[in-house]
Amino acid sequence: MNARRFRTGGLLLAALCGVTAAAEMTVVSWNVESGGADPATLAQRIRDLDGVDLWGLSEVQSSSWAQQFERAAEEDEPGDFYSFLGTTGDSDRLLILYDSRQFTELERFEMTWADRPWYRPTMRLPQPLVAKLRHNATGQEFFFMVNHLCQGRGAESRRLDQATALNEWAAAQTLPVIAVGNYNFDYDLDLGADDENYEKGFGNMIRNAVFTWVFPEPLVATHCSPQNRILDFVFLANATGVMTGASEVLEVPGDCPDDDRTSDHRPIRAVLTIGHGGTPSLREQILDRIAQMERDLAELKALLEQMGG
Repeated sequence: MNARRFRTGGLLLAALCGVTAAAEMTVVSWNVESGGADPATLAQRIRDLDGVDLWGLSEVQSSSWAQQFERAAEEDEPGDFYSFLGTTGDSDRLLILYDSRQFTELERFEMTWADRPWYRPTMRLPQPLVAKLRHNATGQEFFFMVNHLCQGRGAESRRLDQATALNEWAAAQTLPVIAVGNYNFDYDLDLGADDENYEKGFGNMIRNAVFTWVFPEPLVATHCSPQNRILDFVFLANATGVMTGASEVLEVPGDCPDDDRTSDHRPIRAVLTIGHGGTPSLREQILDRIAQMERDLAELKALLEQMGG
């Protein structure tokens, strides 16, 4: 074997050896309030949050908003972010942004509420948005899900059923599930761990210990309103021995009450620690690495074309 081939092979194997190590990833969940905020102001807030690997956004008004947020997420970051915008919810759509160098996308899909007895085709409900990803540094595969459950008068029973459906779906999976979003459970901080908090959908979500709440510290309201309540959550399912985490509600001075430029929700940031959860075969790792190299080459070629070279 010549020295150059040996060196190339050694570099590749060295890069692949890291897939079994434990690692951290940072996730942010945020309702950006379509129709009640300025996308440029929202994008600046996204830009200011450094080191985020995964974003789950709700109430994204349009593909134009999604494009602005994708650019903001990757500005001054080493990775290239890919976006997955939901097709339902009208002007209240869901969006996943992920660092393509940190994760390999294995599948993307939207779940449906159409099989629920209360569902009507005229409802402007965003369907749960799901990406199946592999964390490249550890080889751990998982589902990343963004939700925005029913809100408003008359929505209580539908929201209870939605939480039950999510619980049942996660219980049927074998991979960990990270579920973020605006759940509208109205978790009252003045009540704390009280039966009344569990009766509004939160209890259905965590039933049988399928989902666990990545508890934010300190406890801070996530919605600007006279009520001291949490509407936005980060949950984990099927994560025992595989994934742990801690979260915080991100406050900035003067964020509540909001105005017509800022969202009426606060973001939640969770830092999740992943252990190795089953290493892909060497063939799968090499194919993933080749796919990443091809994406990098395509980006470089596009840059050359833009430069007229």
